[in-house]
Amino acid sequence: MAGVTGGGSAGRSADAPARHTVPVDVHLLAVRTGSAGAEVLLSRRAGAVYAAGMWHAPSGHVDGAHEDVVTAVVRETLEETGLVVHPDDVRAAVAVHHRGPGGRARIGFFFEVTRWTGTPRVREPQVCDAIDWFPLDALPAPMVAYCRAGIDAYRAGGGIAVHFQDPGDPIAHDPARDRPRAAAVRPFPVPHPQGGLSP
Repeated sequence: MAGVTGGGSAGRSADAPARHTVPVDVHLLAVRTGSAGAEVLLSRRAGAVYAAGMWHAPSGHVDGAHEDVVTAVVRETLEETGLVVHPDDVRAAVAVHHRGPGGRARIGFFFEVTRWTGTPRVREPQVCDAIDWFPLDALPAPMVAYCRAGIDAYRAGGGIAVHFQDPGDPIAHDPARDRPRAAAVRPFPVPHPQGGLSP
């Protein structure tokens, strides 16, 4: 058909707005059964980093176009915690579309892992000063709000969470200021047996 082009920038007019792009990061939800039920591994950020002093899941950025998200979470897990995870043991948990108080957006992929080898330890003391297990229903404070939104969505069984913060919102999770949309779980619509879509 004339006038139809494939993906990419070919065929786009010069005055078309630039495509929206965002950083992609990965988060490890290492989950085990403890004496009080399910526990998740968290590390405390330290040094000259964003959200220093706050608890967060071990995480990091996808390292360029050559690296996929599963490879990235396996790499980041080893670098930050010393745990060795096989890619076949990585399970998709939730994707979070996040916008911080400064207005910048990103996409975070949270992955569940229940099998690994090794014992977690602080391997990057310049950016992390503690690592520990916490019950999923008794998470520590202060905790990065973005990470908390992902864990809350994981606990609720949602596959997608939208966590858009407004200017002036705290970086740390604050239940008194968290609006319902800040951790909204929106499942994909599925076909209804009688036709149409159900939410």
